Amino acid sequence: MRAYDDAAKAVLTALPRTEKIARRRLLVTIPYAAYDQTQRLIAAHHGTVERKEFAVDVTLEVRLPEAHIAALSEALRQLTSGRASLR
Repeated sequence: MRAYDDAAKAVLTALPRTEKIARRRLLVTIPYAAYDQTQRLIAAHHGTVERKEFAVDVTLEVRLPEAHIAALSEALRQLTSGRASLR
C-alpha cells in the first residue's frame, strides 16, 4: 500500500498544474477611433480577441475571464463615452 501511495504522489507531483479560470465569450462593438485602445484594454484584462468584423463600427468577439467582465465594461464605457456595447 505504501509503495502505491508513494508512486501516486510522485505522479501527481510531476503533472503540470494550471488554474481553472471560467471564461465567457462576448461581442464588443466599438467605434473605429477606439479600436487600438480597446485591444490594449482587452489584453490588460487577460482577454483574447478571437474574431474581428469591420463594418459601420468594429465588432470584436472576445474571450474573457468572467472576473474581468465588469471592469472591462466600465473601462470601455469610459473610453467610448458610453458608445461601446458588450453582449
